[in-house]
Amino acid sequence: MRFQDIIGHQHIKNSLIQTVIKNQVAHAIMFWGQEGSAQLALALAYASYLHCENRQENDACGKCSACIKTQKLIHPDLHFIFPVANTTKISKASTADFINEWRSFANQHPYSNLSHWLELIEAENKQPQISVEASRNIVQTLALKAFESKYKVLLLWLPEYLNMSAANAMLKILEEPPTHTVFIFISNKPQKLLSTILSRVQGIQVKPFQNHEIVSMLQKNYQLSLEKAHEVANFADGSYAKAIAQMEMQSREYFDFLSEWWRACYRLSFNQMMPLIETFAHQSRDKQKSIFYYGLEICRAMLLNGKLPIMSIPEEQKLVGGLLKVIQVKALKDLYNLLSDSITHLERNANAKILFLDTSIKIHQAFENKY
Repeated sequence: MRFQDIIGHQHIKNSLIQTVIKNQVAHAIMFWGQEGSAQLALALAYASYLHCENRQENDACGKCSACIKTQKLIHPDLHFIFPVANTTKISKASTADFINEWRSFANQHPYSNLSHWLELIEAENKQPQISVEASRNIVQTLALKAFESKYKVLLLWLPEYLNMSAANAMLKILEEPPTHTVFIFISNKPQKLLSTILSRVQGIQVKPFQNHEIVSMLQKNYQLSLEKAHEVANFADGSYAKAIAQMEMQSREYFDFLSEWWRACYRLSFNQMMPLIETFAHQSRDKQKSIFYYGLEICRAMLLNGKLPIMSIPEEQKLVGGLLKVIQVKALKDLYNLLSDSITHLERNANAKILFLDTSIKIHQAFENKY
């Protein structure tokens, strides 16, 4: 993660860069803000800049050995603490037990939340915490000299989950930090931290994303249409994590409907189609359009030979692969245009039942390459 990978927050980026250029790096900072904002992303980008061997004016170089290691979160002078919980496989969970999962999570989901993390490690029904053992282990590690970099960097994600003993152990090292050690806290609820810890860190408030920033991220990462991206962003309340959760929920709903619908179209089964027509007709106009927009996203994936990461549920890729076996490229373009025209007809207040039936028959013809 580099600063250029993060949309917005330019003032914070510039301020962090200047602390390094002017040799005014604080020994302890805390990025805080609402869940789903850029706290973790900014922390990772700052760590990259601190470790970079060939810093640029506005960012880490992204090419040196340190940048490559930091990007993979395996730099020997980059350390992590994060909440964990016991699972069916691990009865006394520690940070070390989940370091590989954490690296994957932080790299792939830097705007995600604790619920997603606990789901990933199969501990969603357990109470997470950061134990005193984790704090003591990191204190011992940070007491050693840096291996490769000028700085030893500790990223502590969600310090509000430090138990009391762990918080006290962390307080001791914050009071007497080792030379060139940088503590980076990433918090959603700083009010839950000990006041003695808060007094020893430099707080940096990370504001929620603006709607247009979430729209831009959704279009870049998921290739959503502008209208669909706006629809998702409006639910997000500045949280990219909420935007992804909303998109996944809608994606699952639309996937189930569309896969059943297109199977009925392929077979031209009116018995299967009639209940779907009724369901479609009783949806709001916006939801009817969203179903067609979702079909367009599936078409885009097929046009790119299944290489487009359209959404996030695994069944979509299987659907795309299956469709590519039964539809020709020319017919695929016809299908795309057909769905696009259907959206236009809906916007002109076409009768939903008649439109859906007509579209269904034409989709069958597209599958048969007769449309």
